[in-house]
Amino acid sequence: MAEKARTLYKKADGAGLAVLIFEAMLLGSAERTTDSKDDDPLSIAAAVFKIDTKLLRASVAEEAKQKAQKKAQKTPGKPKSAIRSKRVRK
Repeated sequence: MAEKARTLYKKADGAGLAVLIFEAMLLGSAERTTDSKDDDPLSIAAAVFKIDTKLLRASVAEEAKQKAQKKAQKTPGKPKSAIRSKRVRK
């Protein structure tokens, strides 16, 4: 993985490199969670950009629910037949 990161780093232009660094920072901050929101970079960034995190979480949850419903509608399962008991031969 480190080798792939090096090759990506070498090939990236300024904008691509900025995106790579930003994504690495987000992944790093998402990995370490703290109880204090004052110490969490993601919470600080959300506050700076005035992002309503509760509304965002609710919309993401709603979208996931809708996707699950669509998937369930596309692939209806076979109706389950009555459970049959297996007879043991003696």
